[in-house]
Amino acid sequence: MRIRKRIREEQERQRKIEEIERKEREQLIREAKENLQAKQEEEQRNVECLFQKATCWKQSQILREYIAALTDASHNPGEHNEGYLEWAMQQADRLDPFCESPYSILDESIDETDENFQIHKPR
Repeated sequence: MRIRKRIREEQERQRKIEEIERKEREQLIREAKENLQAKQEEEQRNVECLFQKATCWKQSQILREYIAALTDASHNPGEHNEGYLEWAMQQADRLDPFCESPYSILDESIDETDENFQIHKPR
């Protein structure tokens, strides 16, 4: 009788150890998956940012080419005044990730935390 009891106790102890080890392994797997997922999400954000910057750069190049063509093709000097061309170049610079972005009202936002809803200017 005592031997059977000891065997059952030993089996129960072994089962508990295995259960603890199983739970620990599952926790390690869960943490590894979460870590991998976080790294993959960060990498995806970086790739998306890269494509967005490349797209903005390409758009800035298109604008600069257009402005150059507009300047070359303009037979009437008053048709596109210098202020317009300067503004257009600023818009190209705003898009270009290699240029310092000049001020634009498009960059402003409303500060919702301020009870007067002040306009927030970047920088």
